[in-house]
Amino acid sequence: MVVTSELLDSRSSEALTIIIRKVMILSYRENYWDSPELKVEFMSFLKRMHGVDLSSWDKLGFWDQKYRPFSYFSGASLVSNVCVYSMEMTIQGKRSLGAQISAVGTLPEFRRQGLSLKLTRRAMDWAHEDHDFFFLFADKNAYQCYDKFGFRLTDEH
Repeated sequence: MVVTSELLDSRSSEALTIIIRKVMILSYRENYWDSPELKVEFMSFLKRMHGVDLSSWDKLGFWDQKYRPFSYFSGASLVSNVCVYSMEMTIQGKRSLGAQISAVGTLPEFRRQGLSLKLTRRAMDWAHEDHDFFFLFADKNAYQCYDKFGFRLTDEH
């Protein structure tokens, strides 16, 4: 958030514009499913950002440790997130481990600061050693954000 204010310079009659940036203190957290409060905040964030409700999925026991969050919090509120879901797959007869990038988003008041970019880099750095490839599902408007990470458009099968 940027706030501007005009002051009169004592040396001249010209107005000066001073830009004051609000300092936001963010904490980084990852792999926090063992904290019920953070897990609830994550599910609330998904609802706000993407309209997705995972509460019944969680209650039915489908939540697992293969789904790893990389998140920034402002106080107790999740403000930016990227997840990696590790999936074993068979592709052309070969067993592979894929890393799906998902649940990407930043609350509007925290955008344009590179938070998603930093989190995506962290997530991909974490997954790089153990996974054979990355994939994600994105609309055409979001694709330009992922192009810089080496993703390319491909047909779904």
